[in-house]
Amino acid sequence: MSTPEPLVKTAIVPAIQPENLLPEGWFREICDSLPEAFLILNLQLQVLYLNRSAEAFLGGDRQEWLGCCLLDRLPSFADSIFVQECARSLVQQTEIHFEHFDAEKGMILDLRVRPHPAGLALFLQDATAQQQAEALRCEQTQLTTLTAAVSHCLGQGGTLTELLEHCTWAMVESLEEIALVRIWTLDTENHWLELQAIAGSVNQTQDFPARIPLGISLIGLIAQNQQTYLSNDALHDICLGATTWLQQEQLVAFAGYPLIVEARTVGVMALFSRQPISDLTYHMLQWVAKSIAISIDRAMAREELLNRREKLLLRLTNQIRNSLDLDQILTATVQEVRQLMQIDRCHFLW
Repeated sequence: MSTPEPLVKTAIVPAIQPENLLPEGWFREICDSLPEAFLILNLQLQVLYLNRSAEAFLGGDRQEWLGCCLLDRLPSFADSIFVQECARSLVQQTEIHFEHFDAEKGMILDLRVRPHPAGLALFLQDATAQQQAEALRCEQTQLTTLTAAVSHCLGQGGTLTELLEHCTWAMVESLEEIALVRIWTLDTENHWLELQAIAGSVNQTQDFPARIPLGISLIGLIAQNQQTYLSNDALHDICLGATTWLQQEQLVAFAGYPLIVEARTVGVMALFSRQPISDLTYHMLQWVAKSIAISIDRAMAREELLNRREKLLLRLTNQIRNSLDLDQILTATVQEVRQLMQIDRCHFLW
């Protein structure tokens, strides 16, 4: 194997032999007791020394690593910014702190490299758990913001369409990865879903139109079967199809939620994401869907009551116009009130 080219050709090669610059005696014991992996590399990135933590982290016997080029034993480093950052550390004569994702091991490495008389000192440790914990904290913060925003929207007045538009935008603004949200409500008379609200940076109407019959397309099936649908591989999901615009918009995940109140479907909520949807987000969005469903049901009931009241007033007005007989008017009024209130008995006393 040929000797690798030095990182910085103009760098001054130490006059002292590298082996005289390596940890010895009590200093070596200190280095071996460090909890993080520690290596000393020459300018060709060959391993001159590694402590016990590095031996355990990298695997294999310590002697097997000595003299080997780090890039030969860890190929993923050769295709990353590792070499670039090592060279920058030598040129600037300063410590460089960066991260590297090792796809083969499936871990995130936290790396620190600094100049050393023999070449470079490298510190590395597994930061996967730390990164996952930080990502979880960020996700929980976003979901807390989402629940507060949706609760605020549902508590506001306005029409049903306005209420749902506020909710869809709250989801897009609270969850950065969400690119598109749509909500349909069910028209029970015509058995189709009508689009009420849309939010997001993606405007795609062909595959998710404003009116969808029950049982037709994925949205119609979600409403008919009353079952949620989650896909974190939207590009290859045969139920979604139309991968062209999904790929153009870099959408990787889809979630569809039936909006159900007391076993009755009142609509469907669907969204696309540019990141996979985690279990935590998926279940939180289920809570959002239930809250929206209850609000839709209340709004529809209120609208129906108002319509029935208007029809009642119209019929009573026509009755008064047709007859001025007070008994006949009161009898008609009692009958209409019974039908409106859905009660068995109603009497007018005077």
